[in-house]
Amino acid sequence: MSSFLELKHLGLVNWLIEECNYKKICFLTNLQQACIPAILEKKDVLVFSRTGTGKTLAFVLPLIHVFYTKKVHFSAFILTSTFEISLQISEIFKNLGKRGEIECNLFYKGQGDIQKNLKPKSCLISTLKYMLNIIIKKAWYFRKPIDFLVLDEADTVLKISIFSKFSLVLKKLRPSQILIFGLTLTKIFYSLINGKYKKNLFVFNEKSSKYSLLSNSTHEYIICPLDNKLEYLKILIFKKKKLFIDIKKNGGIILIFTNSKKQCVNVFQNLNLLKIKSIKIHKGLNKAQRIIATQLIKTGKIKVLISTDIGSRGLDLPDVKMVINLDFPNNIKTFLHRIGRTSRFFKRGKCLNLISRNEMQYLNSVENFTGITFKGSQTITKKEYP
Repeated sequence: MSSFLELKHLGLVNWLIEECNYKKICFLTNLQQACIPAILEKKDVLVFSRTGTGKTLAFVLPLIHVFYTKKVHFSAFILTSTFEISLQISEIFKNLGKRGEIECNLFYKGQGDIQKNLKPKSCLISTLKYMLNIIIKKAWYFRKPIDFLVLDEADTVLKISIFSKFSLVLKKLRPSQILIFGLTLTKIFYSLINGKYKKNLFVFNEKSSKYSLLSNSTHEYIICPLDNKLEYLKILIFKKKKLFIDIKKNGGIILIFTNSKKQCVNVFQNLNLLKIKSIKIHKGLNKAQRIIATQLIKTGKIKVLISTDIGSRGLDLPDVKMVINLDFPNNIKTFLHRIGRTSRFFKRGKCLNLISRNEMQYLNSVENFTGITFKGSQTITKKEYP
């Protein structure tokens, strides 16, 4: 268990501390204790830590502080992996920064030339993919270096194929500080650790107890034929109906992951036929649909979310009690992102996995890599099909 430090000891402006306390953010995780002072000391920061350890607040709080205390010019670019994460971060900025009149702009396709509307003090949030397209193809010109460049979910979005483009963005933006946050330290980031940023670089790489939060969840699996997974899900809903009802009554959320948009839509339609209210998130939804989906879940109006891996990265959903992997991911990092939606900040959760025989190899890989143990659950027979 981590030791926590009170927020008031970090030297943030008083009104921001009061706003955090009002929202019951009173203590800091180890990651936040280490990173916030480093950012305020004007160091570049490279952070790799498991999900649920407070990476977002680790950069949002110091950015709001610097934004407020700088009298004339301030500019920050926050780049994320998905529109949903961009939206989430902009909401956190607005909620925590409204007393200081902090300006935050969500930047996405179809807004026109946003550069003309930028104020002397501004914070832009966008996906990395879209920002790369705008800065490189539309040849944005910045007369002054920006103060901050933040890259969230870095190990997910910053692949070798686009690293050269990202380097061009660094040359154009000329950030005074670079803040990079991710789940695992991959080879691509060693060039940053050993390059020109080395002298002023603070590195937080959580090695010890890296997957300890996973032990706060119970992990079960049920072996079932690949083609019958949806039928098995229906049976589970009926067999564990009391569990589903208890989770929903207590304000919890059930999150069902699929590997494809087609399967996501199929599950959504079948749950509706069973009179179970749910919402879906996948590629192809327009911005309005994605905003509505996340808001319905966050406000508690709908308790069941079906999602592709768009919903696995960085989304801070309130009190996810159960994660169901209808399709088990073939990538360990994807599994960690998915299970990271529950067990956040040392809360308890449950992960239920529907596994075909061919997927057992992926489950075994996760066990070997993380040290967690999956418990085999009761087998479902054909007689129990609805």
